[in-house]
Amino acid sequence: MTLVEIRRHFVSSRIKLILCIVILQNACSHVPASPSTKDRLSARISQYYSAFDTYDYKTMYEMIPPGIRQVMTFEEWKRDWGLDQPQERRPKKIRKAELDEICSCSERRCVLIVRLTLEDSEGRVSIGRVGEMWEHINGEWYYGYPSEGDTCP
Repeated sequence: MTLVEIRRHFVSSRIKLILCIVILQNACSHVPASPSTKDRLSARISQYYSAFDTYDYKTMYEMIPPGIRQVMTFEEWKRDWGLDQPQERRPKKIRKAELDEICSCSERRCVLIVRLTLEDSEGRVSIGRVGEMWEHINGEWYYGYPSEGDTCP
C-alpha cells in the first residue's frame, strides 16, 4: 500500500466513524418536519445544486457537515468525489432542484427526495428524483452522507 492509499483509507475510516456517531445520535428522535424546516431545506437544496451546476465546488464543500470538513481537506473531498479530474461539460443542466418529499426527519437529520428538472443541450426537459440525507448542525442544514438505512419507501 502506498502512503496515499494509507492516508485515503485513514480518512475514509474517520469519516465512517463520524457518520456512525451521527446516525446513533439521531436514530430514536423522528419528528415531522416543520414548515420552517422545509423552507430552509428547500433553500439549501437549491443552493447546493446551483453550486454543482456551475462547478462551484468550494461552495459544495462548505455545505458538507463541519465534522467531515475537520478530517477531510477540500482537496481530499474533491478527490473522493472525483472532482479533482478535468470536468467535461455536463450533457444536462440543472434548471431547478426542489424538495419533493421528506421521508423521515428528526431534529438533526432528514432523509428526503429531491426533484431535479434537467435540460439537455437541445432544450429537452426531463425530471429526475434523487434520495438524499441532510444533517442539521448548529442551526444550519448540511448535505450529508446517507447510511444503509436512509431510503424512502
